[in-house]
Amino acid sequence: MKTETKQSIVCYSHRGDKTYYPENTDSAYNKAILDGFAGLELDVVASKDGTIFCSHNHDLERETNGFGYFFEKTAFEIETYHAVNPVSTRAERIPKLEDILERYSEVPNLNIEIKFRKIFDVSIAIKVARIITKHKMEKNILVSSFNPIVLRIVKVINSKIKTGYLIESLRAILFLSLARPNYIHPRADILCEGLIAYAKKRRKKLNVWTVNTRPAANHIIKYNVAGIITDKKEICATLT
Repeated sequence: MKTETKQSIVCYSHRGDKTYYPENTDSAYNKAILDGFAGLELDVVASKDGTIFCSHNHDLERETNGFGYFFEKTAFEIETYHAVNPVSTRAERIPKLEDILERYSEVPNLNIEIKFRKIFDVSIAIKVARIITKHKMEKNILVSSFNPIVLRIVKVINSKIKTGYLIESLRAILFLSLARPNYIHPRADILCEGLIAYAKKRRKKLNVWTVNTRPAANHIIKYNVAGIITDKKEICATLT
């Protein structure tokens, strides 16, 4: 397959620098920016009262010193906990999405992955889209999700917000017309020439996750993808 003229590839930090800081926290995001990442990938969930927090999981035990689930707790209760990292004793706030957008408004590439509990529950999509609209950050934010309905709702709320459809199998492409995304976000191991040709035909750009080795990065950049999501700052150097 012939490659086209190379475009600048955005290197996204996957949940921030998790080496010494709890993932999806202000310190982790800040360290990633200092390390030279051009973009941040972060995850969001909703509390019982609808406040949007940065977290990869709905359960509190994995990333915090709390217990139970975000959707069982009010924002006030969640703010009494702190994020944790096995290699650090430093206490970190569990950040709200609004705080992170204010703090990182100058970062040109923010990829917000919406975590969902039920496929037809779009309340979190509505809230996230409204927060982005409130902060007038459509230009530097991309909203991603495995749920095509979530992405469709984000576009309904604000058509200027870019969206990315996360897929971990090629069968998920069947729902592309429902999602109507700007980007397709394939897992690295399913990236193939067929998918690249499919995306090109439909004028969809590709952001690939999670790319953590130099050989994988070197292979993927040959396909002129738009972005790579990684845990490793060394991968950024591969893209220059």
